[in-house]
Amino acid sequence: MRGELMDITEMFINTYADGIWKDSELQGFILEIEKRFTIEYDKSAGEEWIRLYYNSRLFGMLHTKIKIAFCTAIISKIDLSNSISVIKVFSFNDAVYSIDINAISDKCPALHWHAVKEAVDPCHFSLMELYYATV
Repeated sequence: MRGELMDITEMFINTYADGIWKDSELQGFILEIEKRFTIEYDKSAGEEWIRLYYNSRLFGMLHTKIKIAFCTAIISKIDLSNSISVIKVFSFNDAVYSIDINAISDKCPALHWHAVKEAVDPCHFSLMELYYATV
């Protein structure tokens, strides 16, 4: 979906309703991913996203509480879809997403929106901005 604005509120709410990661489950998942890909994740800093790289190129963002990932076409290299909701994307830099932060705070409390509207507009943002707004 390139150029059109996509509201991802319901994706997060529905995925959250299906259950969140258990710590041991997430750790096992990370160990599997690290066998084939490079990850960037600072758990000690409280980060809530794991960024996935293949040949030094970002191809995915995986949330550490909600079983959701945003991935480019490289997703065919790993089967994430059996365990989590995978949203295929074209770019992490295109500002084509929106989210209702009031609905998220009520129905999906595992996603913490930290950014003020002046920094990241919840009505129009990219996935990299989502990362920084919710990291």
